[in-house]
Amino acid sequence: ALAPLRARIAADEGAIASAKGLARRCVVRGPTDLAVHTDAQLLERVLRNLVSNAVRYTATGGVLLQADMPGGNSLGDHSRGGTLRLRVADSGIGIPQARRAEVFQEFVQLHNPERDRDQGLGLGLAIVQRLCALLAIALRLRSRPGRGTVFTLNLQLARSAPVQPLSAELTGLPAGLPALAPGDVVLVIDDAADIRLAMGALLRGWGCQVLTAASLDALQPQLMALTVVPRLLLCDLRLQGPDDGLAVIEQLRSDFNDALPAILVTGDTAPDRLRDVAASGLGLLHKPVSEAALRLAIGRALAARAPGD
Repeated sequence: ALAPLRARIAADEGAIASAKGLARRCVVRGPTDLAVHTDAQLLERVLRNLVSNAVRYTATGGVLLQADMPGGNSLGDHSRGGTLRLRVADSGIGIPQARRAEVFQEFVQLHNPERDRDQGLGLGLAIVQRLCALLAIALRLRSRPGRGTVFTLNLQLARSAPVQPLSAELTGLPAGLPALAPGDVVLVIDDAADIRLAMGALLRGWGCQVLTAASLDALQPQLMALTVVPRLLLCDLRLQGPDDGLAVIEQLRSDFNDALPAILVTGDTAPDRLRDVAASGLGLLHKPVSEAALRLAIGRALAARAPGD
């Protein structure tokens, strides 16, 4: 169903958009119980990547997520199926015609020639194209430099909106999993400023005390003032400099002499890197991260810690 998906994306991307002073709108013309024939989690990742990319490259104006039916057909009569069109539009810097194919290549960022990691890795649109091909979703790009960009997805509407049980990632924590409590100290290490901003805002909204930094060295002055062991560490897998997330987690566990619960966050899809994470036994979240997925990963990380640790 599209309505819950739309609400989650709007809520999770809202902190960054608001911090930049951007307007954000999610519009569905017609009933709110629309459903489509596709993989729900992969479609959500496609839309999250598109919205996140739009927010990153829009300085003024806003970002729009819109659903309608092409050809003037009414969404009110969706029981017979049809095509649903999803648009993610922004008023950002735009993409030159001659370079549009490049934006779908891995690690390519047209507007980040200095390779500033605060602007991400350049994987978002490559992942979008790959997932759309996997799901047989037609993807279209329109853009005008200085005016903005529109990505359009065409999907097959379900003949009715089925009632399906939601997975634990969408409904919250399964019974018995622990959760963070107000006052818990959480460390966030990520060299992307927008990720630190969004994660910090979300965790503070849960009542946590949050320390954020782009690297372990940058975090050290804040750690000196701590009088308690942190409850959780969220760390980017691929950091600037010689250290990666695995090394940072190992170092902090040694510093605190504690089996500090930790979760790795990444936009990396390199098989060797993912094999290293799997071997570590740590939880892994792929960017962009939804609030529901974060809650579930946190619950699992806290539960994995032995009671006597």
